Amino acid sequence: MNYSSIPLYKCTKALVWCKRFRHRCGYGVHSPFAFNLVTRVIFEKWPYYAFKELEEVRKNARRITNLSYLLVHPERVDQLLFRLVNYFSPQTVVELGTQMGVSSNYLKRAKATTFLSFDWESALNASQSRFVTSLLSSEEWIQYEKKEQVTAHLLALKSLDFVYFNTFMPEPDFFEACCQQSNAKTLFVIQGIYHTPAMQEWWKRLVADERVGITFDLYDVGLLFFDREKKKQHYKVNF
Repeated sequence: MNYSSIPLYKCTKALVWCKRFRHRCGYGVHSPFAFNLVTRVIFEKWPYYAFKELEEVRKNARRITNLSYLLVHPERVDQLLFRLVNYFSPQTVVELGTQMGVSSNYLKRAKATTFLSFDWESALNASQSRFVTSLLSSEEWIQYEKKEQVTAHLLALKSLDFVYFNTFMPEPDFFEACCQQSNAKTLFVIQGIYHTPAMQEWWKRLVADERVGITFDLYDVGLLFFDREKKKQHYKVNF
């Protein structure tokens, strides 16, 4: 994971945000599905029941890590994850890349029936690992030594309704495995779609993939829907 690119990424984001201003708050979005998602979920300002407690978890996480940008994501990104799960009510939520477990906590505290967070080759130190185990049970935080083991586990699941790619790097093998377990209600959330040139290129391929339907570019994250009955469209939203 390239931590040295963080300052450049954040400066670039500010410039891009200004250029994308006209895409804010659903302007130019005509699809009822897309418009409802933008207005009722992406830009929803209602303080959900769990947010106060979850923000205490975020503060505690930042006290024990100085790599907060990647290991602990911005509040609005995690709150969006919560709202997405709350809105779509998926049966199975999978996170690929646990980091500090803060985003994991937002995902599982929403309306997920089953939550699984997969980790591999973890670089967490002892205090960080203890923090994660304070948030997630051993059934929820599944650690493997190799990515191939994660892929095999994904393929063994019956169906995937919501998958959060929390890695900041392309994961084509995971994507292929998850696609095989997807259904018409499946949503993939891709973290850091502009973080590196490699991520930007991968994101373009994902948007163009014929198996994917409606897509949203929120700059911080990308959303991929798999309902092919809806017309394939790509939206940019200045989130």
